[in-house]
Parts: sequence; structure tokens; C-alpha cells
Amino acid sequence: MHVAEAGSGDAVVMLHGFPQHWWEWRDVIPAVAEHYRVICPDLRGAGWTDAPADGYMSSQLQADVLALLDALDLDQVHLVTHDWSSILGYLTCFDHPERVRDHVAMAVPPPGVKLDGGFAGRALRHGWFNLVLDAYRGRAMTTPTRVLIGADDRVVKAVFEGAIEVPGASHFLVDDRPDLVADQVLEFIKS
Repeated sequence: MHVAEAGSGDAVVMLHGFPQHWWEWRDVIPAVAEHYRVICPDLRGAGWTDAPADGYMSSQLQADVLALLDALDLDQVHLVTHDWSSILGYLTCFDHPERVRDHVAMAVPPPGVKLDGGFAGRALRHGWFNLVLDAYRGRAMTTPTRVLIGADDRVVKAVFEGAIEVPGASHFLVDDRPDLVADQVLEFIKS
């Protein structure tokens, strides 16, 4: 597994979206690394990490991330995720809450949110690869979590309670407004 790292202190693990890799975080890393150890892996099949023929189910991706934490001797981390990695983040918060201090998720609705009637159509049209939201049906989130959505996101257009809209950003809010993303991450994990 390829990993980009910067800074020192408590660990902040940033998991990229699809079809990206660690480079997605390039403009967020400097601000966060001033205060924390930032760890940005390329997940299985992305960037410079191996791309085996199988093993892309959420359970295997989660095992990969947990193995990385173990290899780096990290008992608990701040987790920052975007796109389909937010689903992986939610599942990790459910399955291993002791490993995640807090979670900033971007561009994917949180567990238990009531979605507007048009969400399914938009998701099928623009974000079909995110349709595993049923995996956390009926589960309660105990990990402190902040959800960010781009104000111009075509998939997650409905504003749900508790989400923070990032102005001037679409689904790829990390690319569109890295300054505001870094500010939100730092504000949340420092609290």
C-alpha cells in the first residue's frame, strides 16, 4: 500500500474518493500537517497501491485500512473521507469505533438521514458506485461525525440536517475548495 505522509502528532488518516488517489488531498495536507501527522494512503487498486483482480468489497478495503493502522502502530485516528471512502469510513465507525476518534465525511449522506425522493434517481445517474447505503441500515453511529457536502453537488443536492454546505463546491469539494475543507477538518478535530 502506497502512503503519503506529512507532519507529526496525532494521526489524521485521509481516504480518497473514486476515481482518485492520495493526490486528492494535496491542497489540504499542508494546513492539517501544521498540527497533525497526516496519512494519505492509496487504497487498493488506486494510485501506486497494488491492484489485484479481486478484493474490492468494503470488508476487504476496511481490512486494508485497519492493517495499515496496525502496521503504523496507530490505535486510534482522526478519519477524513470523501466519496465512496465515506461509506468505508461510516462502516469502520460502526465496526471498529475504538479505532476512530472522530470522522469528517464528505459528499455521502450519513447513516439514518432521510433523503428526498429524487436522491435515488440522481445517485443512479451520477453516483451509481455509491449505492451501498443500505449497509448501515438500522445501525447507530456513536463516533462524532461531521458531514460536508458541496453546495453545488448534483448527487447529494438535498440538504440534510447536520450537514455543512461548502460554498463554491461540487461533489469534488476537496478539489474545488481545499481551503474550506481544511478549515472544517481542523475546526472539528480540534474540538
